[in-house]
Amino acid sequence: MEDRKENLTIDDYTNKISLEPNNYNFYVERGILYASNSDFNKARADYTKAIDVYPYAFEAYNNRGNIYRQEKIYDLAISDYTKCISINPIAVQSYINRGSVYDE
Repeated sequence: MEDRKENLTIDDYTNKISLEPNNYNFYVERGILYASNSDFNKARADYTKAIDVYPYAFEAYNNRGNIYRQEKIYDLAISDYTKCISINPIAVQSYINRGSVYDE
């Protein structure tokens, strides 16, 4: 995840993906950039692709859950947070996120 520190752009990650299409981290990182630009459809698609490439990409589940939560699709948000927790039981933010959905 150090790439983000280098201030890579969406285009940079797109190029990296074209060279290494099975590197799920590139999809997660590009998804983060899309989400930060409020392009939630593309962010969700990248998180989903990351999960397709690597089903244990717990960060992708958490981040996609954030998109679903923002879109008020609460059942899918809870499902993604729960999946993240099942993969990585110490993913504290997913517990917090899931609990927050119950409050909405």
